[in-house]
Amino acid sequence: MIKTFQIQTDQGVRLDQWLSQKFPEESRNYWQKKVKNKEILVNNKKSKSHYILKIGDEVTLKLETQSSTLTGEKIPLDIVFEDENYAIINKPAGLVVHPGAGHKDHTLVHGLIYHFGKSLSESSGSNRPGIVHRLDKDTSGLLVIAKNNQTHRNLSQQFEAKTVKKTYQALIEGTLQPEKGSIEAPLNRSKINRQKISISTRKGSRYALTHYEVKKYFQSPFKASLLQVRIETGRTHQIRVHFESIGHPVIADQTYGHPKTNKISDTLGLKRQFLHATELKFISPTTQKQVHYKSPLSPDLADFLENLS
Repeated sequence: MIKTFQIQTDQGVRLDQWLSQKFPEESRNYWQKKVKNKEILVNNKKSKSHYILKIGDEVTLKLETQSSTLTGEKIPLDIVFEDENYAIINKPAGLVVHPGAGHKDHTLVHGLIYHFGKSLSESSGSNRPGIVHRLDKDTSGLLVIAKNNQTHRNLSQQFEAKTVKKTYQALIEGTLQPEKGSIEAPLNRSKINRQKISISTRKGSRYALTHYEVKKYFQSPFKASLLQVRIETGRTHQIRVHFESIGHPVIADQTYGHPKTNKISDTLGLKRQFLHATELKFISPTTQKQVHYKSPLSPDLADFLENLS
């Protein structure tokens, strides 16, 4: 696998930190070994793990492609669109995108292999065929899947350039004011709980920007705000952490939400965070024209809204 990324916002970050943040399924030690083995180059030259990245640097991953040992699994896929180069999948909540620690089988990737066979890109490694970007396990909505390496590179470059428009619907706790605004705060792994992300200004934190607009307020059985959210960056747990940081966590978020509100939500039938990827806009690798895909709220979220007033 050969893949190149241009540094656009993450200046001042150590190379090994940047790699472990961008690919959190692998440890920092793993990436340090890859740098030492000259499988990671900066500006096409051998580097050191402690190298401090600068704007404009090009980081190239030259990793040996391993034969995948994954097998397909008959998992139903909601395919919104498909052509010879890419597919748009409407991912259900509860489905992990690709194998990792604690999730060796029954992932979206296993379903993709069953459905598409060898018609998937290999650019992200043997355990992530076709995967260009991700959604949290309990977030539903739209994902674009690459069916060949050329398409994968094209889409990855659009994500890196932040020209892909990603829109979500989120229900958050409380009455958010103002009704339209942005949250700009860097993110990093929590020092206390490595499974969580937190707002952080320590070295290695990554820039993150979230825009929102309130679409409706609710008063019962608790105060809540239905939002349209657009993210400029795609950091892990970005939306969930940004709104929790200003005192308005996503409803039914078991990691960042308020237990009292989560308990009420559970009694009303909502078993996961109210977050859905509703829209994707990007330049089609096939036609070179902008495409726009939409997904309505999943039934569990739509039904939950019916219980609010």
